[in-house]
Amino acid sequence: MYPLFTYYPRWQRPPEWVTQLAGVFAEHQSFIDSRSGAVVSNEVLRLVCSTLIAMGFQAESSKSSDGQLPRPVFFGENGVPTRQYKIDSYHPELRIALEIEAGRAVAGNAIYRDIVQMALLVDVDYAAVAVPLAYRYSSAGKTQQTEPYRHCISILEAIYGGRRLDLPFQGFLLIGY
Repeated sequence: MYPLFTYYPRWQRPPEWVTQLAGVFAEHQSFIDSRSGAVVSNEVLRLVCSTLIAMGFQAESSKSSDGQLPRPVFFGENGVPTRQYKIDSYHPELRIALEIEAGRAVAGNAIYRDIVQMALLVDVDYAAVAVPLAYRYSSAGKTQQTEPYRHCISILEAIYGGRRLDLPFQGFLLIGY
């Protein structure tokens, strides 16, 4: 089955949009399946962008300041945002923040940054993070492989299975592409 996804909290039935969002990645499997080769998160976002927009998402269109998608954290005088974080995609009606990561989801701890930053955003009820099922890299002349999706599941299991950290989301979706 492709892609794999897990919705948190696990005791709650996933909303309808979860399978629709997973379907966006399924539609592009032949180009983004990380088990078949190296993936770059910006390239994955570029490939799924039009399908996300058709689903009602806003999406980052480029890394230039005009193409980025800032979301507010704090507002100052006259309601002007004084602190913002840039995210890959946002659904204004469903209030979903989406980040697409590649190998640094685990190696660079991007999953932790994504969780914290999305938790601070205004008007976000749901968080979604897409990470590779497999990630290959070279270390000391040898090819190594990790499974970012499985590693991120262990992180989210610790968060949602414990009582020490409460996230402000109605739900959290992890997609393995």
